[in-house]
Amino acid sequence: MNCVGCSIVWGNGSLEIHQQTEAGENVDTIPDLREFAPDKHHERYDGKGYPEGKSGEDIPFIARMICVADSYDAMNTDRVYRKKLSKESIIEELEKGKGTQFDPKIADVMLYLIQNDQLDID
Repeated sequence: MNCVGCSIVWGNGSLEIHQQTEAGENVDTIPDLREFAPDKHHERYDGKGYPEGKSGEDIPFIARMICVADSYDAMNTDRVYRKKLSKESIIEELEKGKGTQFDPKIADVMLYLIQNDQLDID
């Protein structure tokens, strides 16, 4: 079974991740992905990103998710110019970027996954 969609729901004071799966589903059938252009994950939640300077909920949900995931990957990967960051540094950077670079609800989900050892960080 393949994951064809994921939604993050804020309710009753907690975040819940709802994964939708369906055998044989195609990415083209997911509305958010049809509207998504790869450069939109460079938008910032505070509107200081590019290419369009969109902010908050005006940025497609999938782009806001990719922004957090891509940033996590960049921090958790060795680069030519630096070694990967420690778990503590990644948490600090995600906390610092909540509401400015990152959608705070999505950043909270990533932080939950990191702090509860649900992601591979050495």
